[in-house]
Amino acid sequence: MQQTIHRLQEPYCLITKTNIMKKIYGLGLLLIPVVLFSQGDTEKNNDPSKKNAETVIQDNISLSGHITDEKTKLPLAGATIHIKGTTHEVQTGAKGEFKFVTGQKIPVVFIITYIGYETLETTIDRYNNIVISLHEASTQLNDVVVVGYGTQKRAALISAVSTVNGNDIKNIPVAGFDAQLQGKAAGVQVNSQSGVPGEGVRIRVRGSTSINASNDPLYILDGVFINSNTLSSQNPTGNGIAGPVNLGEKTTSPLADISPADIESLEVLKDAEATAIYGSRGANGVVIITTKRGAFNGKSKINFNSSVGVAAVQRSRLWKAVSGPDHAIIANETWINSGADDTTLHQTAANEPFQRSPDGTFNPGAATFRGNPSDQGSYTETRLNQVFRNALLQNYDLSFQGGTASSRYYIGTSYASQQAVIKPADFTRAGLKANFDSRLSDKVQIGISNLFSRSYRTQLRDGNGPDAGIFQSALQTPSYLPTNDAAGNPLR
Repeated sequence: MQQTIHRLQEPYCLITKTNIMKKIYGLGLLLIPVVLFSQGDTEKNNDPSKKNAETVIQDNISLSGHITDEKTKLPLAGATIHIKGTTHEVQTGAKGEFKFVTGQKIPVVFIITYIGYETLETTIDRYNNIVISLHEASTQLNDVVVVGYGTQKRAALISAVSTVNGNDIKNIPVAGFDAQLQGKAAGVQVNSQSGVPGEGVRIRVRGSTSINASNDPLYILDGVFINSNTLSSQNPTGNGIAGPVNLGEKTTSPLADISPADIESLEVLKDAEATAIYGSRGANGVVIITTKRGAFNGKSKINFNSSVGVAAVQRSRLWKAVSGPDHAIIANETWINSGADDTTLHQTAANEPFQRSPDGTFNPGAATFRGNPSDQGSYTETRLNQVFRNALLQNYDLSFQGGTASSRYYIGTSYASQQAVIKPADFTRAGLKANFDSRLSDKVQIGISNLFSRSYRTQLRDGNGPDAGIFQSALQTPSYLPTNDAAGNPLR
């Protein structure tokens, strides 16, 4: 601007008319934008109502404020403030203060996290003097844990106790709560033998402690010791002969009579405190089962839960059995090779088992003249189809709970039916659970806990040892052997 004005004052411009007009014209083009810009800038500076609008159009905005405790109103140092949907985050200073410089436009969403406090997600629509209060988290330190004959707060608990909430395991599709513990408690090993519903489950608390004696933990239901011994016996007749319920090494579990839907929590005592309270019976650990109860001054509630499912075997993962003709060829080769090694056996190709009789007839189920290998059928797949099935799983739970100022109640009914994928094993349970409590005074309370349950089990051998189970029998029976003889009797 100064340069242009200086040139207009030159004598040359006053003498030459043409040049004067050109320079005046150029001066107008330069002055008009400058005047308009200066006028607009003056209006903005003089109008306070447009200051916020000016801030919004900037490339970056500044957000500042404080983070405090909801109850004490004290500042929280080290809290993390994160702008949702971005990578922008800062931490509060020693006085709980924070300041953001960001390219985001308000409103923005803050996510504030701080150890010991609940995570807060809030929308911010201002720039300065932002005050956000965090609510202290209700941690597990205030949870009440059942320990032996009493209860303690977890903050004051010094013994090794694992707590499992009943709501965390009630939807696991197994018959008993003991199987539901698998993977839920540290230091507790839970192993199932075969997965058949209602079978015994092997539970070890911090490993095995005895070679000859039992290693099973002690089970306590609402303060009452319960039996966890198997319901089956390998020698029920008492005369050295296996009886009708001989299942080999397989066991059944009476704990499956308890409906998982009625369980409030499970506590596993794992250290010397179990022995100190329960003596030698608690040497292998203690599993304390607390069932659900109503609440004093609680509203009446009706809960219904049902689940239906189907279990099936992945046939693609089963072993591929040899065909009947191939099995017969291998049997003939074994016959001849054994005879060659031991001539006293008189086993030669002339008397091999898989050949036709001189008149050309054969009987696949006989000991001799079973027919040529090409005459044999393949029956392993047929046997497996007779053993396996699509198993139906059903579970229904209905409960009522509530209470008044002086009493509370819980009534739960359940029905469960589970089929195993191997016939004919299944498990059926129907039960009724009733808990009633009455508060006589602030210090005196009486109650009653009842459990009525009826279970039916159809069990089968597990297949351990020389007595093979039904699955091993179907798989290991020669594939060339028909399932039934001409009279319809099963062949083996």
